Amino acid sequence: MKIHMKTLYTRLLLGLGVFLIGFFAMHNKLSELPGGNNHAVDMHGTIAGQREDDDDDSKITRHETKHPIVEKVHQAEAKPEKIAIISTETEKPKPRPHDGEKEPSGPAKPIWEHTTKKNHLTIIHYGNSIYHIQVRESGSDDAHANRAHCSRWPEVIVADEVPVPQEVYKRDIIINEEGDKVTISLPTHNLEVSFESNGKSIVVDHQNTKYLTGLPERTSGVVLTDGSYELMNLDANHYRLDSKDALYGIVPIVMSQKSGFLNLNPSRTTVKVHGTTTTWDSIQNCRQFVIYPGGDNSQSDVLRQHSFVTGKPFLPPIFSIGYHQCRWNYVDQEDVLTVSNKLAEHKMPCDAIWLDIEHTDRKHYFTWDHHKFSEPVEMQNKLRDSYSRKLVTISDPHISRSPDYFVFKEAQEKNYFVKKANSKTDYDGHCWPGGSSWIDFLNPEARTWYADIFKFDRYKGSTENTYTWIDMNEPSVFSGPRTTMHDEAMHIGGVRHDQVHNIYGHLQSMAAYKGLLERNPEAKPGSEKRPFILSRSFFAGTQRYAAIWTGDNQAKWSHMAASVHMVLGMGLGGIPFVGADVGGFFDNPSPKLFARWYQLGCLYPFFRSHSEITTTRREPYLMHTPYEEIIQSSLYRRYSLIPYFYTQFFNASVEGLPIWRPLFLIYEDEDPTRIDSFMVGDSLLFSPIVQESVETHEVTLPGSLPWYDFETGESFAPAEKHEIPVTLKTSPLFQASGSIIATKVGVETITSTVPLKKLPYQLKVAVNTESNCARGKLFLDDEETMAYKEGKYNYKMITLENDVLKLVCAHSQETKSVFSVIPPSDVPYTPDTAPIESILVFGWSKEFSSSLSVESVGNGGHLISGLSLSVTEEWTLDLVGKE
Repeated sequence: MKIHMKTLYTRLLLGLGVFLIGFFAMHNKLSELPGGNNHAVDMHGTIAGQREDDDDDSKITRHETKHPIVEKVHQAEAKPEKIAIISTETEKPKPRPHDGEKEPSGPAKPIWEHTTKKNHLTIIHYGNSIYHIQVRESGSDDAHANRAHCSRWPEVIVADEVPVPQEVYKRDIIINEEGDKVTISLPTHNLEVSFESNGKSIVVDHQNTKYLTGLPERTSGVVLTDGSYELMNLDANHYRLDSKDALYGIVPIVMSQKSGFLNLNPSRTTVKVHGTTTTWDSIQNCRQFVIYPGGDNSQSDVLRQHSFVTGKPFLPPIFSIGYHQCRWNYVDQEDVLTVSNKLAEHKMPCDAIWLDIEHTDRKHYFTWDHHKFSEPVEMQNKLRDSYSRKLVTISDPHISRSPDYFVFKEAQEKNYFVKKANSKTDYDGHCWPGGSSWIDFLNPEARTWYADIFKFDRYKGSTENTYTWIDMNEPSVFSGPRTTMHDEAMHIGGVRHDQVHNIYGHLQSMAAYKGLLERNPEAKPGSEKRPFILSRSFFAGTQRYAAIWTGDNQAKWSHMAASVHMVLGMGLGGIPFVGADVGGFFDNPSPKLFARWYQLGCLYPFFRSHSEITTTRREPYLMHTPYEEIIQSSLYRRYSLIPYFYTQFFNASVEGLPIWRPLFLIYEDEDPTRIDSFMVGDSLLFSPIVQESVETHEVTLPGSLPWYDFETGESFAPAEKHEIPVTLKTSPLFQASGSIIATKVGVETITSTVPLKKLPYQLKVAVNTESNCARGKLFLDDEETMAYKEGKYNYKMITLENDVLKLVCAHSQETKSVFSVIPPSDVPYTPDTAPIESILVFGWSKEFSSSLSVESVGNGGHLISGLSLSVTEEWTLDLVGKE
């Protein structure tokens, strides 16, 4: 986007005038910061762009180049803001002021160019003390080229909705340059970043902290330990466990309990960890990073800030949080319908059947093998009409070089393929179709073209019930070094592949999301069906577009156990919609392992069974007793919790917090290496059994309040070791005191999430025995379109206070934070859903009202039945019948 010179001059003059007013006002008096935050003034530092000397090499000037974030800022109206204090002196920052001291007022410039003798820094303040910093050498011959390459990454990593920074600067940045070394200190962030002018390394010192997390996707645990981590997306076939190296995707973020550091370099990177210090070395000399300050809620605040910058997770259509049945490959259309029928016959709900590469014509994506899938639309209509199921088909980024393949012909004609080192000839290699070329997703025009292929008139045989799985997008090249693309391959603009390798899959996800969102040109704004995409590769920001799975795991107990910390680690990287292939992709699981994996998998954020082409068929209905019943009950657990999961996903789309959460994220004193138990959302604690032969399962519950067995209501004391006897049916799940969870009852009668709407709700109320209170949330919308973005939804608070249970309508104060992100429409949205017919109360010690139908159940639970309470209209229910 270009800015007219007249407008630019006007803005510069306006900014200069406001600056001078603030500068002279500062010398007359110090004025109060809004909000009562008092900050020190380092009078040895740089104040609002003015230095004590006139050294031209050390000026701070307004950013006037085509940095994409700066373009966005230049479009904003100029507003008076507070001063940014940036010091270039070598002495340490002065102490904070005592109460009553004030900081000068003046215009804040959220985008600065800061030049020292050897380095040039672009400093962007996103508000809330989140800083985006880009570094290049001053006066170097390749400075402009380096900057051009670096500046394009925020276009695809940083979220579109990040606002122009207009907040008060709450913390100081101190920039020191001693010889070739530059140090950026943020004292109140507990973070220091340093680098050598002529080198590529970035050293990050996380101060006043005990441990670090981050750098997913790995198999080596949640907490980072000393050693070297390679960040390079690869086709990690038969990956090994306990490895520090990345698998199919990466999020280059490291967090402490107090702050976070995101490296925006998409090239191959090595991170060396020593204690709480990390050293980053990347192939591309593009030093660009974001610093997160954290906050009162420790690491949760870092995650919120990370999602603020890189984008909130997409809200999935509700079908996608149901169960998915997949195999490489269902051989033909009859096979697909048989699997669907058998699942229904065995009372196993399922929302989607998946087709791998064999369903296509010669591995030509966006086509069908017309011998095996002669009527794809009819097949999908039968899935929909019989059991309300969807179909997911695969689309890999490699394109067969067959002259009769329409995708290949178009891409070649439009020059949309990655090139060889000579920048003229299409890069070619070997993958599933044989000789292939790869779409250059770095090219925005190629992404738009790829998205266009998803339209119904282009992707023949697709329907509104067809969704997308993108695989092999690291990218995987069978004939390439380390099974990936050659470093010297060229993308648009003369960018070598090794400079952008780790972002390739992310770019495909962007394009696929756009394609599914816009594939129906007749859809009115707000009525578009929400996309669902599963991607194997990813980068920071992919959470805006796709779910992720942990790739080609193995049918081993160790791989099932490892999936726990892998899914937790992905959530800590800002990607919440994650799961592992239930049962293991390679090899054949024992019936016991298969059943245990369903017990674990039914609480994965993404729940899919998948297996490799040479494995024995393992659809869940093929298991014999008692394993079939175990799998069946796991599916019922998932579908009964769909309202809870859907609400958690909505909360994630607003706040950026993960679905699976390690205990230390909520309970700061918990051991960060402990992952035997973890939170599923904000109210459930899961302690899965992942060992083959155990007679008892040890659980230590956190906090200071009792926990309740989710099925029986039995109370368990906190901070004590509990030895739980283990049978094949044991899968310990606990509900937190003070929580209310909306569930569905009767799920054994349904086939998918569509008929789930008609089933009644049951509230599970776990009373806080100290306050006699509880609360929960419930999100309701049409479950499939973008209409919620226009406020067409209901978001409810359900509370228990003073012995009265009530549902609070959407415009209450308690849900205000959500409505500030997605304001509700003026006309209340009323979903087509069933009422609340029963309430199960745990931890209740009082007499219930005689007007209620109450019976004792389980170990201390009370079931209130015979109700018909709305989930959309406000109501109150007095549990004790006070006068």
